[in-house]
Amino acid sequence: MNIHQKLVKSNEMLRFIPSNHLGEDLKDLRNPLFHTGNIPFMDSEEIYNIYSKYFDLLVRIYLNIIGYQGEYISRISYSKSKV
Repeated sequence: MNIHQKLVKSNEMLRFIPSNHLGEDLKDLRNPLFHTGNIPFMDSEEIYNIYSKYFDLLVRIYLNIIGYQGEYISRISYSKSKV
């Protein structure tokens, strides 16, 4: 199993990652941060965007873990959405 398959499998039991974040979005976010080594070659705006998406995902995971059921204002789009 690769990392993505392991995350999906563990999420089936623990439900800590919102399902809409398990697809290609997670892979596109995870790869530059942890696997490809692209960060040193990106400009500051690209780096900020990747880390903003990563932070947004971590906040959503945390809110799911603590059982929060309300709305969340995304740090990316600044719009409300269900957690």
